[in-house]
Amino acid sequence: MKTTKFFSKEIKLGRVFKGLGVSLACFIMLGFISFFGIDSTLNLFDRYSATTLTQKSEVLGVNDEAKLVGTYGDVYPNDPKTEFVWDWERSREDYYLLEKFIENPEYFLPRWKGIVSQTWLLKNQKELKLVCPDLTKELVIAGNYYNCTLSYNGKVLKKDVRMTGSCKDFDKQNDCSAEVAFTVYSNRWGDHNSDEYIVANTWASGSKDWATVFKLNNGKSTKLMFTNGYKSTDKLYISSYSFDLYGKSSTWENEQNFNDEIVFMTMFHEPSMGSDNNVENIFEYWMIKGNNLEFQKKVVDLYREGEEPHWL
Repeated sequence: MKTTKFFSKEIKLGRVFKGLGVSLACFIMLGFISFFGIDSTLNLFDRYSATTLTQKSEVLGVNDEAKLVGTYGDVYPNDPKTEFVWDWERSREDYYLLEKFIENPEYFLPRWKGIVSQTWLLKNQKELKLVCPDLTKELVIAGNYYNCTLSYNGKVLKKDVRMTGSCKDFDKQNDCSAEVAFTVYSNRWGDHNSDEYIVANTWASGSKDWATVFKLNNGKSTKLMFTNGYKSTDKLYISSYSFDLYGKSSTWENEQNFNDEIVFMTMFHEPSMGSDNNVENIFEYWMIKGNNLEFQKKVVDLYREGEEPHWL
């Protein structure tokens, strides 16, 4: 039987060139189609992505500039140190919350109540001492505040630290407890000569406090002054429990020793906000520089249109 071999010894030169020509033409055509196909696909993707991003921006309100409606106190639209935002959150990029050693200590009161007192050892075995008034002959009443004395290394820091009492049964004075409003920032992994901080609160009115900040170091205490360029004060009016100390992240060692840039951040809210304006909360940033807390900026969180004001 006669068969045709896949490979033949007799290869004509014309066939070779013809085959190469056809292959080259196909290669060029495929390259042309691929190039313009990919380019068209990328252009389509770009157009789709831009459209989607625009749609998302409109949905999320990114394109909506936060603007003050009405007026409120010392909030001014053209103030370079005031920012207006929607839906502000407390989380802060590249900042960490300073380590807390003591935070608003709580106590169960015995039947006869007596005196609330406690002593803590801070860095270098320096004592922090709390002494609150004798409540033996007093009734614990809802909404009442009592003044406690806070001392460090034998020196009185403050005589009017707020203590709040509570009872499960106020009429019978049963199951009563107390909470004292101060916070100590200290990291036990830090060096013995690193700074510590205390924020002590005094009752001002309603759900508002006067906040005072102390810097501690190896037995020495310094009351930090709030300064904003034209006046100084040793206390700041804030909503109760609405503050924290943050550090700007750099190195692990600096974080443990509180050697980073440190900011005292506060929040203020009161019932008239949102009544004839769209102000919801006011946040203030105060940076620790030496023995001062220097005002950095004010961030005003605004209600969106249609949101109902809250009263707390």
